[in-house]
Amino acid sequence: MKSLMGQSAVSAMIRCSGMILSLLLSAVMANMLAPAGYGLYSFVLAVVALLSIPVNFGLPNLVARETAQAMVRRDIPKVWALWFWAHRTVLLTGAFVMVSLASWLTLTANDDIEIWIWGGLLVPILALARLRSAAIRGLGYALVSQVPEMIFRPAFIIALSFGLFTLHGANFNAAQAMMLNVIGSALVFVLGVGLMICRAPPRPPRETWSRDKALTRAWFFSALTLGLAMGAQTLGGNMDVIMLGLLADDAEVGNYKVALNGGSLVGFGLQSINMILLPRVAALHSEGKTAELQKLVTAAARLTLLFTFISCTLLVLFGQWFIITLFGAEYADGYVTLLIIGGGQLIGAIFGSVMLVVNMTGNEKHALRGTIGFALLNILLNALLIPLAGKEGAAVATAVSLAVLNLYLWYIARNKANINTFAFGWPAGNLKGRDL
Repeated sequence: MKSLMGQSAVSAMIRCSGMILSLLLSAVMANMLAPAGYGLYSFVLAVVALLSIPVNFGLPNLVARETAQAMVRRDIPKVWALWFWAHRTVLLTGAFVMVSLASWLTLTANDDIEIWIWGGLLVPILALARLRSAAIRGLGYALVSQVPEMIFRPAFIIALSFGLFTLHGANFNAAQAMMLNVIGSALVFVLGVGLMICRAPPRPPRETWSRDKALTRAWFFSALTLGLAMGAQTLGGNMDVIMLGLLADDAEVGNYKVALNGGSLVGFGLQSINMILLPRVAALHSEGKTAELQKLVTAAARLTLLFTFISCTLLVLFGQWFIITLFGAEYADGYVTLLIIGGGQLIGAIFGSVMLVVNMTGNEKHALRGTIGFALLNILLNALLIPLAGKEGAAVATAVSLAVLNLYLWYIARNKANINTFAFGWPAGNLKGRDL
């Protein structure tokens, strides 16, 4: 428990620093672009997230899990074989997505073609960065793995933005903002590769790497299952922004994105703890230490709930001041949306790290079913509520969908993995006969 609290505290500080930098980046972009330009920028980023689904392919979670389990057995050749296969897969799928996007751009008359070109370049860069981070995390360096993306990436983009804004002033536009995102992400990826090489075990001779086709098939289908689950989750998680972009104007999207950025502060506790928890859950499950795993998950859930409750309280008290001070008075009507998003995060925190536990204990198929249901429910609720309530309707749709998903995954973790992820409750083995 003390070890988890210590590492989680460091992880929380890293992610909190990263969150502050990300919020500062959002504030810089929001003020430089105004609501309409920031809305277009946010809409393209949401589409980029969807285009990343076939490129990511579930590989980051697979690489983190399989690397952690292989390191427990000291199977170094398997680690390197896995990394080579995963990077090759990402490069192939990334090239396919970029060619498909280029074909679409040539066939359509799009006034914003420049921003879409830069957005397309961002897809493979982000996918490779996530793969690199997952490899470092699987090696047991969860804290180090967070630094490039959480700290350096927003810092680089902020620095580049101020430099370009100084040169262009009022002519700074959404396409230029996306270009700086690509450049900053590429610089951070190179830095992350250096960290990965420094932390990686010595590379064994290539001839010792596993060439078992059955193993690569197993990786493929496991990644496919994880990818479909993560893809459905990404689809559901970005559908609010995308549907707002389709059903409302760019300014409405900009206001909603500001509320989402503020709401992200509430979820930093869960994200910070999950970074530490992932390799431990994979290793303990691989060793069959269910009782130890249950204690770890319960401790993590309680820490998550504490962090989330404190964050929600601060949002209620200072949320409107926070929006006006950081983003500007033109975004002030996002306060109610911010509170709805924060409430949804608080409900999710009650269930603990349930998605991570389900995925890391070999129950990816159930996570897939849940996330597909989440995506479909979120699309349906957004279609119903956005015409009625705009950005507030989008926030309610996402919060309700996430609550239903977490409830389903909690049931799966309890009955399939014998783990109760609730912050307060009995270990799963003692749940029979109790009314929860």
